[in-house]
Amino acid sequence: MQGTKRSTSSRDEGASNIVTRLPRCLIRLATGAVRTLDYFGLLPASFTKGDALYTSAFLANLGSIGADAVFHHLFEWGNAPFFVTVGRRKKEPVINERGELKVEDVMNLKFSLDERISDGVYFRATIDLLTDLIENPEKLEVPPESLPDPFALS
Repeated sequence: MQGTKRSTSSRDEGASNIVTRLPRCLIRLATGAVRTLDYFGLLPASFTKGDALYTSAFLANLGSIGADAVFHHLFEWGNAPFFVTVGRRKKEPVINERGELKVEDVMNLKFSLDERISDGVYFRATIDLLTDLIENPEKLEVPPESLPDPFALS
């Protein structure tokens, strides 16, 4: 049966194939223009809409591929200032609330933070809040406006 061959490449791969055929000077000029527009906040939304690096926080679940958490590098592209990686589940000795040693399943989290975006004090408060929500997930059922301000001084 004759038919049209279906392409397995994505739209991005097709665009990449076209761009890589261009002379290097044109590629550098276009890349410079895009980076300049991005720097001044003038880049059209069509460039960033599906880009995972334009976000408030980036989460990478490395445990899903059997890897442990690593410190993720920050990118010059996008605006993601907060990277979290989650490692694989593993057994480790843990001291519980009663001071007893037990072996439990644990997962490591590692954070990479862009200090150009905010002060370390605010990042620490954010990590403390995230830790509290992971350890007490029932708090996620409470509307956010009824929670105390984590940045308010006690």
